[in-house]
Amino acid sequence: PHTLHLSTSFDPYPESPSKGNGTIASESRVWIIAKEGGGLIVHYRLLGLVPSATSGGARVHTGRTCSSHAEIGGNLLNTDGNTDPWGADVWTKDAGETTASGSFEVADDKTLGANDQHAFVIHQADGRGIACGVLRSSVRAVIAEVNFSGVSGNVWFSESGGTNGALRLSLQLEGVDAFLLEGGLSVRAGKSCTDPGAEFWNAGAVSWAGVRWSRAANASSSDPITGFFDIDSGYSLADNADHAVVVTDAAGQSLGCGLIQYYPAVTGFVHVIVGEETVQLKGNVAGLSAVPCGTFGAPCKLAVGDAQSCGVVGGGRYAETSLADGKHVQLVTPPGGRTGSGAEGLSGGAAFDRVIAPLTWAEGSQILVLAANGELVGCGAVAPMEIDLTAAEYLELKGEE
Repeated sequence: PHTLHLSTSFDPYPESPSKGNGTIASESRVWIIAKEGGGLIVHYRLLGLVPSATSGGARVHTGRTCSSHAEIGGNLLNTDGNTDPWGADVWTKDAGETTASGSFEVADDKTLGANDQHAFVIHQADGRGIACGVLRSSVRAVIAEVNFSGVSGNVWFSESGGTNGALRLSLQLEGVDAFLLEGGLSVRAGKSCTDPGAEFWNAGAVSWAGVRWSRAANASSSDPITGFFDIDSGYSLADNADHAVVVTDAAGQSLGCGLIQYYPAVTGFVHVIVGEETVQLKGNVAGLSAVPCGTFGAPCKLAVGDAQSCGVVGGGRYAETSLADGKHVQLVTPPGGRTGSGAEGLSGGAAFDRVIAPLTWAEGSQILVLAANGELVGCGAVAPMEIDLTAAEYLELKGEE
């Protein structure tokens, strides 16, 4: 399965005496991953900083909102309630520059999921805040209406610890009729919203019966419903991948359903044109400016996975090699299983058109986009499409005359 990470973009720090006079662009971003053996690794790319500034802080806070200084709260401490793992100055840059890029480690003894949905603050050197964002996991179910309910929304998932990796859920629903004041939420055994099946939990663990959403009696249908839930269902986040998530009313009637999958910020398309001994990849990848491409000494990469769903990403990725400079998406040679040659750089993270030869394509593969730090930031399952083309249309599709 894919590696879970938390990320956020930023808004200006709320007005208060604790707000600094520094600046930061909204395109700035941080990514947090779990360090093997414990702790966290924070990657950052901060844009629009004051040229004279050379360092500052970057910290997870106790609050789950950036609405006010009071609600942001203090630094999120370790499990002993006393140790503060968040250091003073962790982002650095040269004077005169406006961009800071890099990474640092944090001796946080909690799980990665325990930091999910918490406020993350960028500080200037004197400790005052200049920007704030709420960390989100990269795994979610997009909820679509069932039974013409008009309900839509998202359920975000992360792991919050526990023997099997207890789940933390963050719910946001829209379009729920005002007369519906409460209901349920559960992961199902099925992997289709047409047949979601029974609730998915391991005997001896916690059932989904206690996961309930609610709203105030005077709320309107235009008011979103939000909530946070922790449940140790006996199954890890990876176990739940691709399963259906069903939202119900108080009587158990289904209102909405979605599948638990990886939904990155990166978007685009890839056409895979398979020849006898060649594979042509033609398309466009957008959104790479929001991920660490080239920031940590390596470019982004276009790669291939074996599994047939982006909910569980296959391990048959291409070997990682890199170009010397710049921001690229790169197609590289697989370590085995498939045959291939050449490492073709795809410049700019935008339009690309590459013919790879020789390369044997395997049906049911995925196209993966990997950030420079190895994180999966984009995924698409490749499906066959049969079309009838004239010779001229085929050459046009291939970019030839």
